[in-house]
Amino acid sequence: MKIKDLLKPLSVENIEFRVDNIIKGREGRMFAQILAYKDARADMRIADEALGQENWQCDFVRDSDSSMICKIGVKIDGEWVWKAYNGTASNFESDKGTASDAFKRAWVMWGIGRHLYSFPSIFVELFEAAIERQVKQLQRLEAEERQLQYTRNKAIADQMQARFDTSDARTA
Repeated sequence: MKIKDLLKPLSVENIEFRVDNIIKGREGRMFAQILAYKDARADMRIADEALGQENWQCDFVRDSDSSMICKIGVKIDGEWVWKAYNGTASNFESDKGTASDAFKRAWVMWGIGRHLYSFPSIFVELFEAAIERQVKQLQRLEAEERQLQYTRNKAIADQMQARFDTSDARTA
């Protein structure tokens, strides 16, 4: 068991990125703020590698409608040592998001991903022309899809008409 391995910076494959918010800057310029984060699967993978599956466990306790506490126990010298943190509901899947948030934050107490809190800020400028181009591309794709659907429907209708005409000719 190498408990100090929990303090190592995360490898690139264990770091995810997402847009946190969109900020309007000076002169109407728009920026996306990008955040680095880890997911619960990374925590489990790192804990399994550093401690072994049999040397850690977790327990969840709901402390309010929108908050849950996750306690992470690590077996050190035959004794369970516990650290805990709370998590809050996410925008998606409230209960699952709350549990996942608490789990990830509890592992930060043990050191996994703690360095992400001091990760440099990342801002990406959003260009109106690029946004307009993407909207036009989507509109073109939607028009092409509508045309394709029309062509398919027409082919089906033509086939049905041909069958109807053939069966009509047999009955005459």
